[in-house]
Amino acid sequence: MTEEYTQKLAKLFAKAYLRIINDPNLTNQKRAEFYKKIEYYIDYRTRFGRMVKKNIEV
Repeated sequence: MTEEYTQKLAKLFAKAYLRIINDPNLTNQKRAEFYKKIEYYIDYRTRFGRMVKKNIEV
């Protein structure tokens, strides 16, 4: 993966984490589900190193 791509990905996930943390309507269980999806997504993207369309509903 290129450095530029990695930085874009990092910014995207930082925004997602902040949204999840700051949302008062989410329960801890719901937060855990989102974190699991994001971690799986990061792992999937870095393992295969290419753009893959995966749906994450945040």
